[in-house]
Amino acid sequence: MSDLNCTRTSIDINRQYFESNPSIIDSTFIGIEKNIVECANCKYQSVTYKPYSVMSLELTDSLENSISEYFQTKSLGKGNEYRCEKCEEKSEAKVIEEILSLPNILVFHLKRFDSRGKKKHDIV
Repeated sequence: MSDLNCTRTSIDINRQYFESNPSIIDSTFIGIEKNIVECANCKYQSVTYKPYSVMSLELTDSLENSISEYFQTKSLGKGNEYRCEKCEEKSEAKVIEEILSLPNILVFHLKRFDSRGKKKHDIV
């Protein structure tokens, strides 16, 4: 698919969401995120789009680094493999998150605690 077709598809997805959710809250606080999961075996990409209102970030030394970390390609490891829709095999797939559209007001949630409730850093 060419970049031009991808752009048109992105515009259509964005328009479709906001036409079906015409509230002032949605138009102010909602953006659209694109999630790509790529099978490590056959390289098939499963693409989904979802609305978001908050970006949950790992707490690092700066907001810029936290955002950069959020958009790094992640791998699904052992015990968390992806079952591919195409080849139907489990694999340690890559997960890529992209922003299709930003909201007018973006809320950042900084993950200050680990899964046990302990503070991750003394920064905050």
